[in-house]
Amino acid sequence: MGTVTNPTLPNMTKTIRQTFSNWRKSSNGQSAIQILKRSQRFLCPSCLQHLPQDYHVHHLFPISKMDSSNSNLAIDINNLVLLCPKCNLSQGAKIDTRFSDLEPEDRVSIDG
Repeated sequence: MGTVTNPTLPNMTKTIRQTFSNWRKSSNGQSAIQILKRSQRFLCPSCLQHLPQDYHVHHLFPISKMDSSNSNLAIDINNLVLLCPKCNLSQGAKIDTRFSDLEPEDRVSIDG
């Protein structure tokens, strides 16, 4: 038997990505990103390097795994971390538990 897929999931993911994109451009999104930058001390919490201008907004619970029951996580600051592109792309679409137990202001490495 083949794998059964939900045909609405790609559309849901697209909708959630659009919601996130719109939020990121909004004043609320820009404020949240500034809070994350300051709370992370402008560092990537994974490699502890200075966040470059082309930083990525990383979702601890990835958008690709969201559905209508948890789509609010796309714009929840507690689900977001700013990472350098290299660290973000190396994570892929896996659920990231490295920073989930820390408050946004504590997401820089404990050793940092």
